[in-house]
Order: sequence, then structure tokens, then C-alpha cells
Amino acid sequence: MEDIDYQSILDIKLDKEPVVLKLLDPDYLIKKYGLKEITSFNIFESGTRKFDKNGLFSEEIFGNVIDTKRYTTMAYINLKTDIYQPIIYDIIIKMKKIYQKILEGKLFVKFDKSENDFVICDDDDPDGGTGYSFFVNNFNRKKISPNDYNSLKRKNEMELLLKYKDNWFIDKLIVLPAGIRDIKEENGVISQESVNKLYLSLLSLANSFMKKSNDPIYDSIKFNIQSKVYAIYQYIKNLLSGKYGWVQRKYALRRIALGTRNVSSAPLIGGTDPNDETILKYDEVGIPLYEVLKMVQHHIIFYLKNIIFSNTFSIDSNKAYLINNKGNLQYVNIPLKEIEKFVKYEGLEKMINKFKYEEFRNSPVYAEDKDGNKYYFAKTYKDKNKVYIYRSQTNLMEYLGIDDPKLIDKNKESYLTWTELFYIIAYISTTMNEKYSFITRYPAIEDGSIFPAKIQVLSTNPSLQAEIVFLSETSLKVPRYPIPGEKYIDTFSVHVSRLAGLGMDFDGDTGSATALMTEDANEELKNFNNSLLSIIDDNFNLKISGDSENAEYTLFNLTS
Repeated sequence: MEDIDYQSILDIKLDKEPVVLKLLDPDYLIKKYGLKEITSFNIFESGTRKFDKNGLFSEEIFGNVIDTKRYTTMAYINLKTDIYQPIIYDIIIKMKKIYQKILEGKLFVKFDKSENDFVICDDDDPDGGTGYSFFVNNFNRKKISPNDYNSLKRKNEMELLLKYKDNWFIDKLIVLPAGIRDIKEENGVISQESVNKLYLSLLSLANSFMKKSNDPIYDSIKFNIQSKVYAIYQYIKNLLSGKYGWVQRKYALRRIALGTRNVSSAPLIGGTDPNDETILKYDEVGIPLYEVLKMVQHHIIFYLKNIIFSNTFSIDSNKAYLINNKGNLQYVNIPLKEIEKFVKYEGLEKMINKFKYEEFRNSPVYAEDKDGNKYYFAKTYKDKNKVYIYRSQTNLMEYLGIDDPKLIDKNKESYLTWTELFYIIAYISTTMNEKYSFITRYPAIEDGSIFPAKIQVLSTNPSLQAEIVFLSETSLKVPRYPIPGEKYIDTFSVHVSRLAGLGMDFDGDTGSATALMTEDANEELKNFNNSLLSIIDDNFNLKISGDSENAEYTLFNLTS
């Protein structure tokens, strides 16, 4: 292992946070951007199809319908009373179910100092009360401590309450730009986003006040205003968040060329000793064959086009040297469209994409003539742990060292399948050439969430540790030669020591894998994995650990 400058590791600091989020201050936003107030309920001015100049779709406020500013310019509604910021309200009502009932005026309570909370009491209790104003006045007496909660999420929420205690309330609501919620008119029928109805309802409630007031007699109206603001907040939140939310689709979507994503499963155990190639090591990842084909598609197609098929098919000729159904090689007239499957990038890409279908995986590699007759690319002869790949009986007899063709066991012969061909090429492209991939489990929040690993190609279970003999006695030893007809492995696996860092188990958790293409990148990761940096973090803690629930449960079940 290389020498490490530990001090340089400790000196690494992040001077600035990448993103800083703060609680919205409507008054600051209104002043900074000169936002205008919405005061009218009308969509159009009376007797016209022109947007009301003070309404939700005003061109004077938001900009002309063809102006891009209409998609960025906001406005505001004067609520004329103080209510909780929607995110503050969201945190509070989720602290206890009774809080919302108190705010709504449906539960009579009093604040108990010894309990540091509201407790239900009789209606005639002199310290009791209910409603929006009663809750606000007494909730301020509650001592909030993040340490009282075990949940990290709840701790963070309590810290937010404490941090912004002076900014819990708002009396104005920022309105979304008209461009992203504009009305649509088709055949005289007007349709609009549901949030517009919430804004109009909110305007109506706010107009119940002649001037700003927090008098308890308006508690029912205040609660309704709070509810409408909260509904708008939920609308925007749902619009932005989640797998299909706008932020996820537009800004947080992780699309990497030739990147893959798959479900994780436990690695197969079956080796005879720790150095057995079939046993997954801590710096390896087992990736199913189809996923590998997509990850390194350019390499796979290069090998197939320029090495495997180049001497059999040519774009300049419709003649191909293939095996007929009697097992003999012959020149065959193959339609150009069929030949393109083997010599063009697009054609070979289609063959890779077909590999998702199991019936294709088990099918032989063949081409069809104009009459639909099949002619095969190669045959295999499986003898114990040796697999001979050949195109003529003479080749096979040379491999086996025999002179009499009758000595060939026909039961060991079969046509080369796409699975077998793809596995050989994938193994050469990745494992044999020590190609690395980055394994990532989102959200990537710690060192163990992403790590580089050598690719091990998974095929079938069971598979064969085999020596492949082909191309004039060239041989290649592989750990997981596929057995056509057996069950295919279509999930990826990492070493048990990586599970804790990834926060992963086997109940449907997924991970992403991205292969490194260049020699320099793979060499860099090889050096990294051979250094201490690959297993310790900047606090000298181990990044890898066998201490995981999955490992514990497995050992318990094996020994109990």
C-alpha cells in the first residue's frame, strides 16, 4: 500500500455549504422585488376577454402572456391577519393530533406547565380554552427541546422551530407566477389549475377583515385562512417533490450515459476457498450480464463488430460463411438487412436490447436467408469444465486430439447461444481488463454511499467455472460461464461489508452502477482501491464493516 499523508486528509475542509435554505420572509421578498398585491376576484375585466389588472392573471402584475417574465414574476395576497408559516404549521400539527383540533376550536384544553403541553379539561375550567388564538398564546409557553425526540427528522424540525421562532407568522402570502398556472380556453370552456381556486377562496376569506386584526372573534376565519394557505403549500410541495416532482424531473434527475440501476440481492455463496473467483470480494460488485452489456455497450459492440463477426459477415457482400443444420460450414446468401444485424452499431445494439427477453437469451446465434432458413455462427462442445467453441468438426477434432469423428459425443454438442457469446465478450471487456464501476445508493449522504468496485459478471445460477477453448486453441478461464436453460441472475450484489455504508438491505433496495471507460480512470481507481483511503475515512474510521443486520440475521439462522 502507498504512503498516505494523513495530515492532508485532516486538513480537507468545506468552507461553504453548497445550498443554504432559509424560511421565507414575504415582506423581504415583496420589498426586494417590488411585488404587487392581488386584490380582485375577477379573471377578466367586465365585458372583455382582457385579464383583470388586479386579478390572479393580470398582465400588469405578471407580464404579457407571451412574455417570459410571466413565468418568473410573483405577487402576493394580503391576509390581514397573522397565521403560522405553512411549514411551521405542518410541523406543529404533526407533533400531536390534538393540536389541529385545538386550533380548529373543537377540543377544550388547558396548558399544564408540569406536562409542558396541552391537556384536555372540562369546559368550565377557568384555565381552559380552545381556538386559534388560545393555541397560539399558549403554545409559545411550551419549551421545545430537540433532545426530547429520538427521530432525526423530528430533531431537525424542532431545531427549525427554535431557529425561526421570531418568524413563525406571516400576514401575506406569495403567489406563484401566472405563467405556470395560466387558464386554458378550449371551445369556449375555461379550465385552470386547482391552486387558482385556493387563491380565490383565500382572497374571499381575507376580505372578511376591514383591516388587519388578530381578535379571537375571528378565530374561525383565521383557521380557514390557515387551512387554505396550508393547502396551497401542499399543492406546491407535491408539485416539486417526490420521484415525479418538478424539481426531481428538471434539476435532481440523475441521468448518466450508459448508467444502470438495479435491485440488490445477497451474493451467491459457493466457492471452495476465500480466493475462489466465484466469491465476491470487498472491492468487487456482481452485476448481471444484461446490465453489464448496457454499461459497456460501446466496448461490447466494438468486440462483436471488429473481432467476432468481422471474418463472417461483411457489409460489402451478402455472402456469409455459416453452419447449416447438418453441422457443415457453407457460403450462404444472406439478405443485407440481416447482415446489418451483425456489422452495424444499430443492429448490434438491438441484439443487446433483446437480451432482456429470456427466450432470446437461450436462442442460438444465427442468421436467416431470404426463405427463413437458419444458419448458425458457431457450436459448443462441453466436456466437464471445458467448453470448446468451434465452427467446423475438424476444429473440434483438433481440440479433442482425436482422428475419428465417431468419438465425438453428440450429447455434448450444441449451438452457441447469445448468452454464451455475450458473457465471453462481457467478461473480456470488464473483469479480465479490471474495469471498475462506481456503485451508488441514493441519497449519497456519506462515504459509504458511493464506492468504486471491480466488475464481476453474473450469468446463471448455477453456472460453470470453465476453461473456454476457441480461436485455434486460445483458452480463457472464466468463473461463471452460463448454462443455458438455468435461472438467470438479474439483480446485482455487493460484498456484505458494503451494506452498512450503502444503507442497503434486500427488501427491494436499489443501487446505480456506472462503468469507467478510459484506461486512465480505471488505473486511478485501481491505485485508490490498493490504498488505505479506500477503507478509512478522514476521521480514521473504517468505511467497510461486516457489522450489519443482514449479516447478523444470516449467522443467526445458520447457527440457531
